[in-house]
Amino acid sequence: MSARLELDRLLAGDALAREILGLVAAAERPVGVDELVRLTGRAPWEVDGALSGAAGRTLVVSPEGAYVSFGHETLLETARAHLGPLLLAGFRKRLDS
Repeated sequence: MSARLELDRLLAGDALAREILGLVAAAERPVGVDELVRLTGRAPWEVDGALSGAAGRTLVVSPEGAYVSFGHETLLETARAHLGPLLLAGFRKRLDS
């Protein structure tokens, strides 16, 4: 599946996976799993489930399981283009809080 189709599927699907995708796309660094739990207000098992499920083919969890980033620069660039500057700014504001 192409990067664009994969991202279209994620953005149209599960709300938590879409929120995680937006937060990681807006960050200028890998995002901690604990930070994603805090920012989404979801339980750790829900975030883990999203990362191992739908978003797991696009986002990569570090070997120690602490950080999340995009699996490829093309996926990151495509996600940022899909989300657009307004949504990315909202996610960045949440990351900075």
